Amino acid sequence: MSNLSNIRDQIFESQDAKRIAMKLKTRHLDSHDYLRSVKEVLNDIFPDFESDQRIRLLAIEIFPDRTYLVVDISNYEYNFQTAHEASESLPVYLLKVAHKGKNWALVRLPKEDQRLRERIAELHRSHGYDVGLPLIEDNTSSIVHANPRGPPPADSRILHPQ
Repeated sequence: MSNLSNIRDQIFESQDAKRIAMKLKTRHLDSHDYLRSVKEVLNDIFPDFESDQRIRLLAIEIFPDRTYLVVDISNYEYNFQTAHEASESLPVYLLKVAHKGKNWALVRLPKEDQRLRERIAELHRSHGYDVGLPLIEDNTSSIVHANPRGPPPADSRILHPQ
């Protein structure tokens, strides 16, 4: 377990691209403005993250109990136009609050590399080209994707992971 300063040092100690996943309690976010709430949390972790070229908030998925967010770090190869076809997985780390909110932990999750790549690609596909980042998928209400990039994948497990 570490404080945020140590976690930031650990994340940025190498220039290698990586993907950070976070899980938050939805009840701690403003249901009228999830994006603002998530940005406040991220700004506590990565001060001025919106102006830091190394940090890209990719996606926010909201469920009744939990909200998941995905941030790419130093992924200079990212291309919004082709992200739905992504075939390269980044190493995934879970950044989580540990020990009753007093410390943070950064845990490598190699089993999530491919699954999260596929999920992010599917979010890009379903949201289409007419939206910007982050892609927001609010599962607490009806979801309509007005202009997807193409048909859903044949493998439905991407949409409904076990």
